[in-house]
Amino acid sequence: MIMNKQPAAETMSPLEELARDQHAMPVRDVAELRADVWGSDDELDEFLADCRASRDTSLS
Repeated sequence: MIMNKQPAAETMSPLEELARDQHAMPVRDVAELRADVWGSDDELDEFLADCRASRDTSLS
């Protein structure tokens, strides 16, 4: 039986190589992704309304 002995870098996808080069680690807990971007719920609501309006405009 002949085994493929290519170096690991040659068998990795570009995305896998990028993750390796940047020492990326899997997210273990969704809470790690949390960020306080909005000052209030009203700001978030305004942003979402604007996104919906923009999407609806592009669909018509």
